[in-house]
Amino acid sequence: MERDEKRMAGGYEITHAIHIGNTEIVMGENPKAPEDERYMVADYKEKGILAQYVNCCASDDFIELAEVFAERLTEQIRQIKKQRDKTLCGKKPIDRNEGALLPLADDIKGKVIVINADCLRPEYRSPINQLYLANSGNGTSMNARGTAVYCTNLYDKSDTRMERYDILGIIEPENLPEWAKRGLDEIQTKRAQAENNKKKKKSEVER
Repeated sequence: MERDEKRMAGGYEITHAIHIGNTEIVMGENPKAPEDERYMVADYKEKGILAQYVNCCASDDFIELAEVFAERLTEQIRQIKKQRDKTLCGKKPIDRNEGALLPLADDIKGKVIVINADCLRPEYRSPINQLYLANSGNGTSMNARGTAVYCTNLYDKSDTRMERYDILGIIEPENLPEWAKRGLDEIQTKRAQAENNKKKKKSEVER
């Protein structure tokens, strides 16, 4: 029976790892490291194709670093709870039984889409992580070959890529919760202003 491939980071074998929120907290051991650096704790973050271990610290005291590991985990949990409570959206994710949920249209560009909570990590299964404005991508059209849908989150305004098959349906703006209505309005207003500025600059150049 083959052993699972070890996960390594700078000579340390990762022995503990918990991914919650936007960070994976890891703990590792390197018997060949200097005596006072045998154990390490770090944050592992991914952004697109880039990934790196940051906020690293090392010690010869396993328990001391285990406490650091636990403190970082607790902080991630605190941030997620704060984010969720701020919107008053509750814990229950939007599901197929949501009365305002409409089936996907042939073209969903410019529509508010609802991501299936089952495709999200457990800590992200709440409305603030399900509601997006669909912007572009082959997946916005039902008959396109690709499934990518590039969209903007209505809560934190972050841009990301989702897949058409992970979308439960669409919701009309008037049926959105208040925090989502505000988010949608902010996104659309900012884009309208950017478009007006672009037209203004073009007009000035043509004079």
